[in-house]
Amino acid sequence: ARLPFGPSAVAWEITNRCDCRCAYCNTRTLRARDPEPSRETVLSIARGIGEAGVRAVTISGGEPLLSPHLAPAIESLVAHRVRVSVSTNGNRLSDRARQLARLGVESVTISIDSDAPAVHDRVKGSPGLHAAIERAIAVMASSPETRRMAVRVRIPLTPLNFAARRTTAKSSSRSKRSPPTSPNGSGAVRPIRARS
Repeated sequence: ARLPFGPSAVAWEITNRCDCRCAYCNTRTLRARDPEPSRETVLSIARGIGEAGVRAVTISGGEPLLSPHLAPAIESLVAHRVRVSVSTNGNRLSDRARQLARLGVESVTISIDSDAPAVHDRVKGSPGLHAAIERAIAVMASSPETRRMAVRVRIPLTPLNFAARRTTAKSSSRSKRSPPTSPNGSGAVRPIRARS
């Protein structure tokens, strides 16, 4: 039975595993401190979210596509009529897009630090990631099954990409459109040094 009260939306960091080394993120520190949750724990959380009457969940990490329990968690949430979105770095999205669509995911948010591939990959600490995202978007546009999922872009604003972001913002203002920005990760509260 659903509870008569509860949050309408939840952001769920399902894992601290990640295949990037973002300059502004402390996920690796968290992974060393906190063990990977068991399948039983993940499914218990999913059930609790559903029973609390939550309407929407954004699943992130870490990198949620690295969680071994992502699929059963989504299945449980969808069974409770919870709208599910997944926030990803996009590295494994080409291989998983169809599975996410079949599980009932409604939208995918991809974290992109710059529209300049070299800047993006440097901030993410993952060479070739920008190209992998472009492939993933092409896969998602290739069939009606995956096209039904909305695709969103999140731009973490940091000192490492701020100059490029200002250029993007000026271009957007000329076209009367500007993508949203927000502080993100540990880079929002402590200085960041670029990796050489």
